[in-house]
Amino acid sequence: KVKKRKTDTTIIQHHKMPSKSTKSKEKDSLKSYSKVIKKKLETNEYKSALSKVQKALKLITNDMDSSSKKYAYNIYILGGDAYIAIDNIEQATKSLEKAIELDPTLPIAYKKLYDIIWSSCINQHIIQKEQAFILKTYFLKFKEFIPADKYHEYMLQYAYILYYNEDYDASYQQWLKVEHEDPII
Repeated sequence: KVKKRKTDTTIIQHHKMPSKSTKSKEKDSLKSYSKVIKKKLETNEYKSALSKVQKALKLITNDMDSSSKKYAYNIYILGGDAYIAIDNIEQATKSLEKAIELDPTLPIAYKKLYDIIWSSCINQHIIQKEQAFILKTYFLKFKEFIPADKYHEYMLQYAYILYYNEDYDASYQQWLKVEHEDPII
């Protein structure tokens, strides 16, 4: 018998395409978890959201590529949101701090941590010097991303923060600036 030689087309047809890389699968999984967690939070299913966060956290590794890190960062942010929703401020803070460790250049985690500390200070009716320093640090990280409808509120808070940081001149100047921009305050 004469063996027929396989043509290039036949070889291509029988050749399996390589499967997605592990990193790509990791990114796709984190992306899917992000979407699911976000939906759970939107429907107030906080316990279910946290369960998904815990599963997603197991996929996060130190050697992720930058696109996977973006989704991992989002998982930590969503985890912070879920913990805030159930008043577990300690876990929310840890989750948001992990987001900062992952990417210290993104402002979302700083803003959320700032809001947690600010709320705590308001509830206690005092801002301690250590808290004021942390608030100032976080504020400066997200300041340029403040939405227009919240701008004056945050600028007023910043005047308080400067005051409690014992930067009285800067605090006074901030008060004047806020008053000038919005005389109702």
